[in-house]
Amino acid sequence: MGLYIEDAIVKNKLSEWAQRQHQQGRMSINNKFSETVNSLLTYEDKNSIIESKAFKEIIHFTPRIMSDAVLESQRYNPENISIELRQEASVTHNKLIESYNYPYRKIDILITNLCKLLYEVRSNMMHCGKTPYGPDPDKSKRDEEICKLIYPTLLNIIDYLLEKPSNKLILYGTLKQGQPNASLVDNLRRVTETVNIFGFIEIENGLPYYTFSISNTINAIEAELIINESLINEFERIDSFEGKKYKRIKIPYKKGEEYGIGHIYEKNGV
Repeated sequence: MGLYIEDAIVKNKLSEWAQRQHQQGRMSINNKFSETVNSLLTYEDKNSIIESKAFKEIIHFTPRIMSDAVLESQRYNPENISIELRQEASVTHNKLIESYNYPYRKIDILITNLCKLLYEVRSNMMHCGKTPYGPDPDKSKRDEEICKLIYPTLLNIIDYLLEKPSNKLILYGTLKQGQPNASLVDNLRRVTETVNIFGFIEIENGLPYYTFSISNTINAIEAELIINESLINEFERIDSFEGKKYKRIKIPYKKGEEYGIGHIYEKNGV
């Protein structure tokens, strides 16, 4: 439906009132995204994001990220995009850069402008590169490059929103304390907790395989939770040890009456 509405806007088939309503709806989602991030993340979380290498790559990225909606509304020719149109289509990216370079940086405004850019990139994915002058041959390549650019920052935001599952590993089998392979993660056991997870464990060739199930919340499985900031640098090593029969995923766990999100090794169905 979204693509049909965008096409109707480009071809002036929607009334001005309908166009305003559609734009307000988009702005509402955009604003809710930035409000959620600003309200749930601490100042330290936000500062970590804007001081990260991934975020700075967005700031210094050229050419500037352009809004496909703006380009299409002006019936752009992909072979000849004027400087004026490039500037108009790059407003969101430029506002982020301006707020970053401002001498008295306001972190909430910076995060808001970042969220607006992330949402704009998401919206660009809905556009197919069809123009009155023929297809835009560079759109797919441009989209892929920009998605690779913003992906680490988006993951970083999600990680903070979920209270850093990148620092949490849930153990239920041979890596648990006292089990045969526990020594592989002994160096990470600075903070450990006992938690409950939900799903099923089956034994194959003497090894336990966990499968997550949101519907099986009655039969809780007791597991060990490791919390360590160094985990993010250790996952590749542990992934290699677990092998292709397991895959690392994020699942909810329960401790008392509270829930959290952590990584766990689940049975790989492939």
